[in-house]
Amino acid sequence: EQYRAETIDISAGGVLLLADASMSVGSTVEFSIEIPSDALGTDHSVWVNCQGRVVRSLPASCTAGLQVALVIDDYSLERREVTPRRRPRHR
Repeated sequence: EQYRAETIDISAGGVLLLADASMSVGSTVEFSIEIPSDALGTDHSVWVNCQGRVVRSLPASCTAGLQVALVIDDYSLERREVTPRRRPRHR
């Protein structure tokens, strides 16, 4: 299954997400985090592709959804070229 989530906090060892679906504690997950090119000051975005495990899943205190804590067991980096956005043509 695929889920979309928002990153709340990230460190070298793990990540805390706001997710819209429950994930069982102990389950293994693969996830990717994009670091945009403008945040890096480069022409390339970097994707951090991670493998990890769910260590905590609790209802979010201030908003709908669940806070899901993941430990990162392994990761790899992938550099992607930024595709320039096309400007609309005016006629």
